[in-house]
Amino acid sequence: MKIKRMTAVFGCLNGTTLELHDGLNIITAPNGSGKSTWCAFIESMLYGIDSSRREKGGVKPDKVKYAPWSGALMSGEMELEHGGRAVTIVRSSASAASPLRRFAALRTGSAEPVDALTGANAGQELTGMPRAVFESSVFIRQGGHAVTANAELEKRINSIVSAGDEDVSYTEAEARLRAWQRLRYHNRAVGAIPEIDAKIAALTERIDNLDAAGRERAELAARLERAEERERKLNGAAERDRARLRRERGERLAAGRGAAERAQAELASAAAEAEALKARLDAAGGADGASPEEQEAAARADMERAAAQAVKLPPAAVIAAAAVWCAAVIALGLTLSPWLLALELLLAAPIVYLAGIRSRRQRAAEAVLTARGVRSLEELRREAEERQTLENKYSAALERTEQARAASERARQAQTEAENAALAAEGDAETKRLMSELAAAGAECAALRERLAALGGRFDATGDPLVLGSELMALRSRRTELKAQYDAIAEALDVLGEADSELRERFSPRLGRRASEIMSELTGGRYDRLLFDRELNARARESGQIDDHEAAYLSRGTLDQLYLALRLAVCELALPEGEPCPLVLDDALSAFDDTHCAAALSVLNKIAEKRQVLLFTCQSREAEICRETCGKEK
Repeated sequence: MKIKRMTAVFGCLNGTTLELHDGLNIITAPNGSGKSTWCAFIESMLYGIDSSRREKGGVKPDKVKYAPWSGALMSGEMELEHGGRAVTIVRSSASAASPLRRFAALRTGSAEPVDALTGANAGQELTGMPRAVFESSVFIRQGGHAVTANAELEKRINSIVSAGDEDVSYTEAEARLRAWQRLRYHNRAVGAIPEIDAKIAALTERIDNLDAAGRERAELAARLERAEERERKLNGAAERDRARLRRERGERLAAGRGAAERAQAELASAAAEAEALKARLDAAGGADGASPEEQEAAARADMERAAAQAVKLPPAAVIAAAAVWCAAVIALGLTLSPWLLALELLLAAPIVYLAGIRSRRQRAAEAVLTARGVRSLEELRREAEERQTLENKYSAALERTEQARAASERARQAQTEAENAALAAEGDAETKRLMSELAAAGAECAALRERLAALGGRFDATGDPLVLGSELMALRSRRTELKAQYDAIAEALDVLGEADSELRERFSPRLGRRASEIMSELTGGRYDRLLFDRELNARARESGQIDDHEAAYLSRGTLDQLYLALRLAVCELALPEGEPCPLVLDDALSAFDDTHCAAALSVLNKIAEKRQVLLFTCQSREAEICRETCGKEK
């Protein structure tokens, strides 16, 4: 493949066109003019841009780094020669997020598409190598001479020393085998085997826990049965004690109620008796608390006062009485002699007067007795004595009533206290002991039931022992199988390593010889031998010396020469020969002095006889040196 013409809207390139020719092309331009951008454009036109890449370690992805400065969408056109045909590939962008996603391959100068080329395979088809090999061989970036071993380059090398199968890579095969190995076991904690070991350990622990839980469950069940039996016995004893307490309280309450009822009956009887006596006293009349003697003396005094009052009659009454008496005497005197009449009058007058006085006194005294409801003092005395007896009985009845009322109140208070005590009674010492033991037994039963329930939940959550045992057997069988696979993979890695060593022993001498030849040309014969390990790390030996120098001890220019020699040897030995792709160098000779630059240009000029070479540089001296040493220029 040869590139003829490029037009780019890419980074600082805004529709810029670059014309190229066969052989060695030296493109000289100052820093910042877009030399590295052209190199990146060539790779992007061939292989596209990975729009999924993100900024990492301060390095921006190509879709951001080479976004057109003009603000336009990224696009480009490349005219090239491939397989004897002129082909133009075109890439454009639908959006800034998906640059160069659109692709077209046309025969140059026509609209006829080249069906074999697509955006995905254009680089592989045109260069004959995947992108990784392109970047490790023919594409030499500024400061990027070192070659990094990768699977794609290994496939190229393997194809040289084996049957030509580019699908074979030791690195890929080893990575795949080691990935399979890591899937099974890695770092003692990662992989299927440690995972199964963890599961086996967990299952074993679960089974052990089930066994321990089963034993603990049986022990707790037995303890619960004993505790429940003790609780039942204590319940029976407590029930009997409660019956005793109820009986004793009932008896005390019954005795209290009986005493209260008797006291109430006695109170009612005493009150009734007092009421009856009060009625009799009321019927008999009151005596104001005087004794019979005092009542009799008072009656006598009243009778005497009444008699005394009866003698002091008013004069009119005396005159009327005297008149009546005189009239009677006169009437009698008329029948008798006057003198006899007069004498009778004189004699009769005092008698009549005294008889009147006595009669009045007697009537006054009788009035006093009549006022008291008696006919004689004897009757008065007898009634007074009877009333005094009633009063004494009434007083005694009142006293008994008060005593009965106090006794009833005491009995009622005692009954109330007994009832309250019965309600609030906590029992005696035996009752308290039974209740305490019963509460302790109940708490023990509750705690055992709770532990049994929790243990049952754990037991159920752990699973069926038979199922767990079956899972454990399956896991152990699977572990045995994985261990056998791990051992087989380890053996395969050993065999693969031996095969790779053999292949490298076959290829490395060729690569080392050719790179040594190029290195000798580049250094004017100072270094005549290069050695490489499997990772393509290099060591250099000076002519006539026996010691090798590690790359870290070489100067910047010598190191660039070493890896340039390696890259050119890889291009010559590992890349397709039928239609070689261009060799692209971005300021690859900037660290070379004039002598070594001339040597390098001489080597590149020889390569340009078979492969197009594009050397981008900021130093015009390289073009002049090329004219002097090669007779050519760009």
